[in-house]
Amino acid sequence: MITYCLSDSLPKAVIQRKADEMLPDAEPAYRKRIESQLDLCNGSCVLRDPLHARMVIDTWRHFDGDRYHLVACVVMPNHVHVMIRMNGTASLPRIVQSWKSYTGRQLPVSWQREYWDRFIRDEKHYHQAIAYIEQNPVNAGLCQAAELWCWSSAFKG
Repeated sequence: MITYCLSDSLPKAVIQRKADEMLPDAEPAYRKRIESQLDLCNGSCVLRDPLHARMVIDTWRHFDGDRYHLVACVVMPNHVHVMIRMNGTASLPRIVQSWKSYTGRQLPVSWQREYWDRFIRDEKHYHQAIAYIEQNPVNAGLCQAAELWCWSSAFKG
C-alpha cells in the first residue's frame, strides 16, 4: 500500500514536527496524524480536476499486469493511495518514481519527494487496506458512499 501527496498538501507545522515523530515508537501516531491532515484537503488540490485524476489512474493502469497488479486505488484532491501486488520485475521506488515523474511532466502537479509504503502482512490486513483506500473519500467527507467516488477502484458508475 502506497501513499504519496502533492508538495503543498501538508502544513509546514506538520512537516517541521516530522523528525521527532519518526522515531520507531512514534510512527503509528505520526502516520495517523499525517493521514488526517491529508484528508483536510490542504493546498492546491489540483487532483480535484477530473482530467488530472483520470491521468493519475491511467498512469497506474499503464503497467498493471506487467510490473505489478493493481489491487485498489483512490485519487483524493491532494494525495493518492494505491495498493499493488509486486511481480518482481521492478522495485517499488522505481515504480513510484515513474508514476510521479510521468504525471509531474504531464500535469500542473508537484509531488512531495517521499512517499509512504506499508507491506501487507496477512489476509486481514489486505482487506483492511483495501477498505481504507476505498473509504477514504467517505471518511474525508467528499462523498456519501465509496462507490460514488469516481476516482476510486470502488466506483460503480
